[in-house]
Amino acid sequence: MATYIDSIKNGVTTVFDHHASFGAIKGSLFEIERAAKETGIRSCLCYEVSDRDGKDKARESVMENAEFIRHALKDDSGMIAGMMGMHAQFTISDETMELAAANKPDEVGYHIHVAEGIEDLHHCLKHYGKRIVDRLMDFNILGEKTLLGHCIYINPHEMDLIKDTNTMVVHNPESIWEMPADALRQWNLYTEESLQDLVQTDIRMI
Repeated sequence: MATYIDSIKNGVTTVFDHHASFGAIKGSLFEIERAAKETGIRSCLCYEVSDRDGKDKARESVMENAEFIRHALKDDSGMIAGMMGMHAQFTISDETMELAAANKPDEVGYHIHVAEGIEDLHHCLKHYGKRIVDRLMDFNILGEKTLLGHCIYINPHEMDLIKDTNTMVVHNPESIWEMPADALRQWNLYTEESLQDLVQTDIRMI
């Protein structure tokens, strides 16, 4: 609730929340929806799927997304929506990627962190022998309904994949302030490539 109140004070009318609360997964998106409706802020919500707290919680996270997405699809107010949320790929196994794909309704896309840090890229190259966007492409994650957050350490080939699939890139300047040179370089490349780049501040919900 506090985040929504601060959002109102700062003129924010729409929030895309990538939520995580591994101590309380089930029903968490519905609680955020309740606060969103009470404050009147349009919200697109998802839960951050990750294997870093174990397979059971990864599965529970996928199911929380799936249940909330189905619920949101029935809402015709235009004020609430859901996506399949995913943390950075280095915390998500192939098994969990497949589970998320199997449970994601076709009407929505993914909201996933991509190459925010160089470690994410190094992990993907070492463990999968490919770059991050290529791995996402292999799992059919890219597409016009998907949001890729950050995308700081991607190359021109990956930009072409993003552009060709009409995937959206969300740049988060506040969360990457410690690496401004890399972020600025990518911003310039996005502009040159005419990607669907959106700018937002990092909204953290509790």
